[in-house]
Amino acid sequence: MGASGKGCILQLPKVASPLTLSSVIKMQEKLTKLPISVIIPTYNSMSLLERHVQSVNKWSDLVEEVIVIDSHSTDGTVEYLRANLLHSDVQFLVHPPGLYESWNSAINEASAAFIYVSTIGDTISRGGIEGLYRTLESFSADLVISPPRILEADLTTSQKQWPIHRLLKKTGREQPFVLEADMALAWHALSFPYTLVGSSASNLYRSSILKSKKFPLNYGRRGDTAWAIEYLCEFQWVVDPTSYATFVRHPKAELGDESTYALLLKLADLSMTTVERIKDEVADSYSLLSSIYETHKEHIKLKQEAAVHRKRRLPWYLYRSAWASRGQRKKIKRLLQANTSVLLNKIK
Repeated sequence: MGASGKGCILQLPKVASPLTLSSVIKMQEKLTKLPISVIIPTYNSMSLLERHVQSVNKWSDLVEEVIVIDSHSTDGTVEYLRANLLHSDVQFLVHPPGLYESWNSAINEASAAFIYVSTIGDTISRGGIEGLYRTLESFSADLVISPPRILEADLTTSQKQWPIHRLLKKTGREQPFVLEADMALAWHALSFPYTLVGSSASNLYRSSILKSKKFPLNYGRRGDTAWAIEYLCEFQWVVDPTSYATFVRHPKAELGDESTYALLLKLADLSMTTVERIKDEVADSYSLLSSIYETHKEHIKLKQEAAVHRKRRLPWYLYRSAWASRGQRKKIKRLLQANTSVLLNKIK
């Protein structure tokens, strides 16, 4: 009691919410896990889920959280995942159909320091998740890319090779290394319209870069390709030569329509913009790179003309203009081969 005869009341600080046993356990679990948010995009994926979920369950206990982003599936996809994913912290989000729109939406919700995109049908080993994380952390890099083992639809080994496989064969590298700007641009020019990124299911990204630089939405199903082109030299990329993941080849999309060629031209323009933006960093190769992309554009336009000829009523070889276009395509192809050969020698 004070002199006034009134009691003193001790004011305790307000607590936002009481700690429960389950919340404490959850906090402790996070401290022992890799700081990775796994994003699983789905849309009517039921036919591929059994194998995929079996793979995820072998390593999901290593990571902080799993986020399923579903585009209103109607085949039981979400119900199957709810019943069979074993991770203790699985979030289920819904987003209207749209491949990279869904990816970006899930990225916004990711709370861990790193993001792994587990595309349905493509798998990674337990050691693979650990290996990608270890490589990214040891270099303090923004993303690490690795060469997947490519499978055909029947799960037999494919003979298909991607740019990242050819890069590793050419360089003979057996240990992780930083991908320098000149090498990155050169290999993209050699591989256009493909990039070294390959499959996101064999890569690991720092969350902050995906949150600040979203996957673009105006490149159809090549949003990750466009992302790689635009930010090829903006972040620190590391290549890990180990094959941690598998990629199952999808049925080949129908090519040759107007939208395909328009998209390829957009990608070529984006590539030229990237080269122009960092021309001081690649001064020795700038002119050659610019020439290669200009040639790529000419080649795309000629292929577009050839597609028009094939749609005419009579066989293409009955049209003089088709023969002229064919001759130009061969000339452009020889020019591309010559320029890319010079570029390849410059980056030995």
